[in-house]
Amino acid sequence: MKKTPLECPICKAKMPLDKLAPPGMCFECTTCGASLRIDQGHMYVVKGCSLMAFAVLLWAAGLRGIPLFLVFIGGGVLVLQAAHFLSAAFWHPPLEPCPPQGMTLFPR
Repeated sequence: MKKTPLECPICKAKMPLDKLAPPGMCFECTTCGASLRIDQGHMYVVKGCSLMAFAVLLWAAGLRGIPLFLVFIGGGVLVLQAAHFLSAAFWHPPLEPCPPQGMTLFPR
């Protein structure tokens, strides 16, 4: 399977997937040098939807109560890993500019 490159939001240059950093980490565009990162909301959506689908699947399979809870907790880790792998392989995350190093959610 050929992996299609992502597009830099600043200069619109194609970026190979092997140059990406893990979600949350910043990296530089190979063409313009802009500091970029994978959009944080992308993985929240992928992992949240996969966990909800897993819970519905377990409930439809007849699990209720404590067995449902235990299987969901144990299998949830595997589901999250599979969702991350499949998302990276088939649904490429969008890129966004990385905020400056000293920037926080709550300014002092």
